[in-house]
Amino acid sequence: MQLSFCKVYSNINISISKLEIHQHFIPLIAKENNLPSGKNWIFLFGRVDFNPEIHGRCIQYFFSENNAKIDRIVVSEDEDNYQVTYKFDNLADIKKNLNEDDMLFLCAILHNLNLKSYLTAFLTILLCENGMTMEEVKKYVKDDIFNMTIFTS
Repeated sequence: MQLSFCKVYSNINISISKLEIHQHFIPLIAKENNLPSGKNWIFLFGRVDFNPEIHGRCIQYFFSENNAKIDRIVVSEDEDNYQVTYKFDNLADIKKNLNEDDMLFLCAILHNLNLKSYLTAFLTILLCENGMTMEEVKKYVKDDIFNMTIFTS
């Protein structure tokens, strides 16, 4: 399974960066996006101003090396409902290797991949520790530059 990013330059040249996804994420992404198993899926983000040195590094760190270990925490519970949140169990390492812009970029990718638990873990950092507002995060994450197309090969 790959994440691919297409960058169009002003002279109409195109570059495509392809990054492999760690095995840990494949069943999660397939389940959350109702993808049949047994195929190689490619997720193409076509309008992102992708810089391999910046974005590639944070994608590589997060998706390729399986540095995304999260804990599920029940916040409140009654007979009918319960609320949960997610936190990285390696929070110090995440904060050491990813800056705020990296986390916002990953939030946009996670939102499109429908990986809500990991998205929630990043939102906790951005909202509670970095002081961003939900509106600031939503404006970035839901920008149409992150439109994703799914292909199979």
